[in-house]
Amino acid sequence: FEQRVASFYNYCEFFNIIFLQKPQDLELPDIWLWELVDEFVYQFQNFTQYRARLSDKTDEEIEKLSEPNNTRVWNILCLLNVLHSLVDMSNIKQQLEATAKGEDPNSVAGEHGKLSLYNKLGYFSLVGLLRVHSLLGDYHLAIKILEPIDISRKSQFTLVPACQIS
Repeated sequence: FEQRVASFYNYCEFFNIIFLQKPQDLELPDIWLWELVDEFVYQFQNFTQYRARLSDKTDEEIEKLSEPNNTRVWNILCLLNVLHSLVDMSNIKQQLEATAKGEDPNSVAGEHGKLSLYNKLGYFSLVGLLRVHSLLGDYHLAIKILEPIDISRKSQFTLVPACQIS
């Protein structure tokens, strides 16, 4: 339980750096950025399953789960907020639409979207949102999230096989 909570706060700390400080001109391998988003969604899914299995928990564990601070840990609204914020901050939808029209994506990228870190995190967050909405059973919204991505062409998602599979 403590490791799951610590994992949540580690992600919060990382995303606070991404969101609250000036744009970070940091180059990280695509696979790392994909793994960051993918693992963020996985940790949410895993904790949600853990929290839902009350029959195999002691009274002490159930009490820990119901503490006010712990009810916010791996909350769906937090997860969605982070993923949507990454998409919005990067202007990835606008960039993909500009590319589809044959226009320069940098013209709509904005300050953050021009940087590889934010561009890739935004892109991979679209795929992360697909996964989250699929887990929630909202398949229409899951497919709608991917509208800006032309899956018939090679693009950023094909550079990371795990992303393409997802």
